[in-house]
Amino acid sequence: MVSAELAEVADKYGDDRRTTLISDVEEVKPISMAKAVTVNAELADTPATIVLTSSGFLTRVDGHQPATSETKRSKHDARAVIVKTSTRQDLGFVTSQGKIHRIHVADVPATGDLLDSSGFVNAHEFLGLPREERILYALELNDTAELALGTVQGVVKRVVADFPAKDEFEVISLKENDEVVGATLAVDSSTLVFITSDGQLLHYSAASVRPQGRPAGGVAGINLSEGAQAIFFGSVSGSDNPLVVTAANSSLAIPGTDAGSVKISDLAEFPGKGRATGGVRAQRFVRGEDQLYFGWVGVEPLKALTVDGKPIELRGEKAKRDASGTQQANVIGSVGN
Repeated sequence: MVSAELAEVADKYGDDRRTTLISDVEEVKPISMAKAVTVNAELADTPATIVLTSSGFLTRVDGHQPATSETKRSKHDARAVIVKTSTRQDLGFVTSQGKIHRIHVADVPATGDLLDSSGFVNAHEFLGLPREERILYALELNDTAELALGTVQGVVKRVVADFPAKDEFEVISLKENDEVVGATLAVDSSTLVFITSDGQLLHYSAASVRPQGRPAGGVAGINLSEGAQAIFFGSVSGSDNPLVVTAANSSLAIPGTDAGSVKISDLAEFPGKGRATGGVRAQRFVRGEDQLYFGWVGVEPLKALTVDGKPIELRGEKAKRDASGTQQANVIGSVGN
């Protein structure tokens, strides 16, 4: 019975293999480019929505789902990225190593609708990434995608939309010991935002960063104090009413054990500064705190998770930009919608 049902599914949904399989005995070649074009032409060009959650789960849903749609996973997770695309397009997954991994939209496992959790897969395992390489963002790879990157060492880069037809390629030349901390789509009218470990926030117009080709290393994005590093990079649009979430604790605590304090503020509280400056204070440290271990900028509704993906409540009301935080019961791992 199982064999018959699998054969029926294969006949209905299967197509030619496009992944190269390598073993000790032989290498199984993927189909040719000519055949791939034929397969793509035969594939119906239907609208699809890709959902990547804060804890790294991925799915595809037929149609263009609204950004506010609830998902069964999101009761224990949060949406980090939603890509409205179609089944003939390619997706790019931006990683902490400054690379993009390309896959076909139709190859993403699908779920019947956003209330069905069975179609969600672990994106890191699905792409077969090394353990140290983290997925930061997902986008449709087209000639209008204006990607922006920020690194731990405070470098910012806007990438010219010239994506090669490769399964994996670099989009920034990273310096030694540097890695990408955030990636986002950003047009000239967007606002780019950095948050640093020593409690500074800097935002400025994306128009002040000239797009560069993929081999370039970017430009100075934020001026970091000695020993500090960027812990968040992202963008917001002028139509948004974004919030800033920061969490402070002691750098002497064992990671994951000190929840510290959390603060929520309106980004409008923070005056804009020029690119490559130091920004303004985002949270006042109290006794026992000397670092921000978490930072995030985005729009409501907010959904916070622990490192292992359990939902938590963010304590405290909105505060001024340089106020101290409210004691938090759980260590914050991620925030999404």
